Amino acid sequence: MAHDDYVAFVDPMTGNNPGGGGIDDPTFYKILEHRGMQYRKLPHDWSIIVEWLQQGYPVIIGGVREDTIHDAGLNGASPYGWGDKIPLDQLWHIITATGLGSRPDRLKFRDTANFRPGPREYFHESFSYSIATLIVPKWIKRQWRNTWMSTGQQQQAENSWAANTVGARAHTGIYNEWINFYMNGLNFGPPVTNEYETVDWGGNRRILQWFAGGVHYEFDPSSGRGNFFDNRSEVIPRS
Repeated sequence: MAHDDYVAFVDPMTGNNPGGGGIDDPTFYKILEHRGMQYRKLPHDWSIIVEWLQQGYPVIIGGVREDTIHDAGLNGASPYGWGDKIPLDQLWHIITATGLGSRPDRLKFRDTANFRPGPREYFHESFSYSIATLIVPKWIKRQWRNTWMSTGQQQQAENSWAANTVGARAHTGIYNEWINFYMNGLNFGPPVTNEYETVDWGGNRRILQWFAGGVHYEFDPSSGRGNFFDNRSEVIPRS
């Protein structure tokens, strides 16, 4: 199946690997939709990814730079042996997280380019990656209302963001969180400010962005975490 999809969507000659880039992120999602696979884009937040893995959902991690992948079973060494042809920092990979590792600093992955028996445990927090995509396998029957977006709904979300009049950038960390809530039925309206830096009452740095619904997002650079807040400054919980 993977071979057929590569031929159909990337290049009929599988050895070409155009530009050395393999499959880009938009093509990856086209393939999932072609196969009728139900998916959900996740924010770049390992705590959220771990929550879904705990519920039995695999998460595909895409655009992973190979020099940032370290195999716990190899004492942290790279699992790849391509010789000196191309440096690992110029190669990217798609791997699937399938469960929790034996320690909190690692997760289990299925990796077709690691020729050792799997699943393998990798130190996930060291990854440099572009996308995290939750997949709903056919053997998992449970569904959540207002959780799964069709291609049309995804476009609606992107159009809603693009309606902003301040030129707010898409595909930032806050944008990904906004999309995540939209996918769960919470549309906060388009942004009415760009992201901007401020400090809280204690003098701690914060990154803020406000939205048409009176909601704002506050990011704490020191912890790498953030939340949406309503007009009473109360945290809006994730669904």
